[in-house]
Amino acid sequence: MDEPPLVRIRGLSVDFLTPEGRLNALSDIDLEVGAGEVLGLVGESGSGKSLAMRAIMGLLPPRATASGSIRFRGQELITASERELRRLRGGRIAMIFQDPLTAFNPVQTIGTQIGEMLRLHNPGMSRRSIKDRTVELLELVSIPSGAKRLRSYPHEFSGGMRQRVMIAMALANNPEFLIADEPTTALDVTVQAQVLETLQGLQKELAVGLCLVTHDLGVVAGMADRVAVMYAGRIVEQAEVDRLFATPSHPYTRGLIGSVPRFEGRGRSLVAIEGAPPSLAARPPGCAFAPRCSYAQAACREQRPELRPVGAGLTACHFAEAVARAPADGETVA
Repeated sequence: MDEPPLVRIRGLSVDFLTPEGRLNALSDIDLEVGAGEVLGLVGESGSGKSLAMRAIMGLLPPRATASGSIRFRGQELITASERELRRLRGGRIAMIFQDPLTAFNPVQTIGTQIGEMLRLHNPGMSRRSIKDRTVELLELVSIPSGAKRLRSYPHEFSGGMRQRVMIAMALANNPEFLIADEPTTALDVTVQAQVLETLQGLQKELAVGLCLVTHDLGVVAGMADRVAVMYAGRIVEQAEVDRLFATPSHPYTRGLIGSVPRFEGRGRSLVAIEGAPPSLAARPPGCAFAPRCSYAQAACREQRPELRPVGAGLTACHFAEAVARAPADGETVA
């Protein structure tokens, strides 16, 4: 019998109450992450990736309301109390936030902030044990002289070191599920590689379920087992990572892959996805990607495509089969 998924999301929708009325930011999101699995969640800025992850953590803005189902180990999180969520957050579920400089408290030392995570979830833990565990965590993420760096403040660390400390804090209580939200934002290429290598090594060593939120397809190709592509608050394609890169069946996915520079593509122009994603207040009635899509026909502008099986994956496109058959070379998505 197959083991049930660690996290199962069904029909997740998030709305915002604004002066202009209720606006839908996420619509009918279905996702699963198994123990020890890496799910890559990709899409342009504003597609809803981070919002979906914050819904799991119970960290939505005050004017946002979530509906649907989010289950962790069978426990429903949408209707869970704040007290129940606090027991899970930082303990069994943890999140690495986008900007470690603003995520840390600038007037508290690194040792104090990591120690607080341990103390909150382990009330009986002694001060000595907290200090030893904090040093162990810093060494785990390759921070040199961990015992000395306990007294350092966030601004005394480089960007890459702050990101590694953020990983250490997220792993403090041995979580079962870890969310990494753009973990390499604003880092140079060398430091990005170091941070990703650290994260990947720890994920495999500890068998943590990981959701990697990013717009970097190269990161996804190297780390993820499965990929979910988001556009305008919906999942438009989902598949095993090798299948998705080999035969993308949604025009948006094809455009994302085609916009990545390749060594073997020397002399060939990059594919561009022209236009911009629609705003929450002005989404088209049919497929949200239709105004930017070269495959769009009348049905695309009138009827929203549902996520359906196409090949070995799921795609929300009326003409997914034709997209999957299209040759990669010379293909354009306007």
